[in-house]
Amino acid sequence: MADKIELLDPTAKHNLETVIDIKNPHGTEDKVPSTFALAYLLNDQCREVYIDGYSRNFLEFYSFKYRRFNQISAGTELELFEKALGKGYTKLLVIKQGNILQDFIEIFRDEYREKWSGVTLAGHILDRGDQYWQLHPQLFYIDLDWWVQAGKPNFGVRDINNPEQYEAVTPVRSTETLVEGEWYNPVSVSPGTETKTYCGQWEGGELLRAVFADPLAVTEPWPERLRKHKSYLYPEMPDFWEENHNISRIFMETTSWYVANNEPIHRVESVKNLKVLVSTSAGPIPWINAYINKLSPKGIIKIMDICGLGVGMQHQVFNEWDGVDWEAYINGIIEHNPIMNRTMFRSQQHLKNQSDQIKQIPGFTEWWQSDERRNLRVQYQKVDFINFKNVIRQLQDLIDRNLSDDEMMMVDLSNAFNYEYTNLLADLESRIKIEDEYLLFFLHNRKQIFWKTIMLDDVYRTTSMRDLFPWSPKRDV
Repeated sequence: MADKIELLDPTAKHNLETVIDIKNPHGTEDKVPSTFALAYLLNDQCREVYIDGYSRNFLEFYSFKYRRFNQISAGTELELFEKALGKGYTKLLVIKQGNILQDFIEIFRDEYREKWSGVTLAGHILDRGDQYWQLHPQLFYIDLDWWVQAGKPNFGVRDINNPEQYEAVTPVRSTETLVEGEWYNPVSVSPGTETKTYCGQWEGGELLRAVFADPLAVTEPWPERLRKHKSYLYPEMPDFWEENHNISRIFMETTSWYVANNEPIHRVESVKNLKVLVSTSAGPIPWINAYINKLSPKGIIKIMDICGLGVGMQHQVFNEWDGVDWEAYINGIIEHNPIMNRTMFRSQQHLKNQSDQIKQIPGFTEWWQSDERRNLRVQYQKVDFINFKNVIRQLQDLIDRNLSDDEMMMVDLSNAFNYEYTNLLADLESRIKIEDEYLLFFLHNRKQIFWKTIMLDDVYRTTSMRDLFPWSPKRDV
């Protein structure tokens, strides 16, 4: 782009006063060591081009979501292991292209020190009878300190019809299985002492031979409580289409309302005479932004979101909530509408914190209960931010119709450009281009707009994430 974009930077201390500071819930939070890394295993065996494209988009989404973690990628398991050691990473969570992670990483992170730090190998560890055992490469954890001490054994590729026999230690397994009827899926498995003759090999077979022969190694199949927090599309399998429903169930979901927000809330010192506030359906955040940034009593709030449920709930909140106890109010809605389950009301785990934070904002409840707040003009619209031409026309219309020269508009788009739905429809390069279109519009109107969001382009211009995947956008630094 020819023009250098200079906007009011939401991270610049001179622009902002932090009213509520919130840690990124997708960061490490010092719960994993500095030697821990997310290791993305690329998949060149996808059966269909569209699945390859979707699964690449998913990796881009996760790489940004978990940008505060160490991250690497490679085409094979051994390449990942060696690359990790070269960077000083010795604890790896290997994630194969084709995963839909949901909140697996957050749960694993929170449990790491107590549950997983002493584990040698964890994953989908499957009993394959006379063909030994399989470590499915879709998602596994490995301690590379052990791997080095064990002589860097190969991972092992699938070769189930190989008639050559070999001796290997037979591990000790539970008779109980994770799934009823799946004899090959034990609840627990550990190194053994007896050997047996096997032939044929599944993925991870050589690595498992080494780990099961080490009496000090600790192996753990993923427990069911963790498995349910992720899905795998099996894009390399002939029946991959059976898992496609997970794409629509998770990434195409646009009926979810975020009842609590996990981003810092700021008072923008440089915003004077705020007349218009544009926001996503972010629970109480639009109303908090209006209050702390002193929206004019004759001001306009415009709620724009892809989620029709969220737009409707913001309308209900504005008309019904008394401004006192956000947690109790939302829980009451859920109690009286049980069909609106956890999928429809997201971020419930942050409800209490959000409610406590609201109570700490001086004067907010009084303002909320006042006629000044009730008399604000609020507009609600279901809109897709990917349709940037339409949205920009509407933003321009808000300026033209409502702002005098000394009045301003605040636009808070939150994470609209790195959201499951937008990520599915547009790859990272496309989303950066869409973001650039908004940036040019804001630059043109910079005297009357303060803009706040999570900028993809900033991260990919200034960090090594631009080199994470072979297809990553190579932006100017």
